[in-house]
Amino acid sequence: MADSRLITRRLFMRHGAAAGAALSTVPLAASSAQAAEEPVQRVNRLAKELSHAMDDWMADLGRDGVPDLWQAHIWPASVHEHAIWFEHVTQRFQPTPQERVDLARRELIDATKAAYPDVSDWRVLTPTAHCADNERSVGIFMLIGHK
Repeated sequence: MADSRLITRRLFMRHGAAAGAALSTVPLAASSAQAAEEPVQRVNRLAKELSHAMDDWMADLGRDGVPDLWQAHIWPASVHEHAIWFEHVTQRFQPTPQERVDLARRELIDATKAAYPDVSDWRVLTPTAHCADNERSVGIFMLIGHK
């Protein structure tokens, strides 16, 4: 085996050029693999990529750790003038009354904490957790803050 101290600049340049030529063929091999991809495989791969990209996008659009919900509509470009569009899912599916109460509760708690930034100890009391007769008690919650 050759000693690494014997590598001269000329030797390095000669072998470095050969290594560079070998590496330049890698993109050609990758592009030929893409050309071998069947149309159905490409559609499935792109759909999966879009699905994962939408997860990130909806998390970015969401609030309080709850992602915003959208769905993609995709038509063949040769069939439809507007081949791609996105629909906000809440336009189609309305939240249940309990989901609306939970969302309003979160918004009210956040707004109250923002209105009183000097209060650090907040407690949220629910009727079922603090009433003796929790089978018949109804209500949303009580927010108590201590300075």
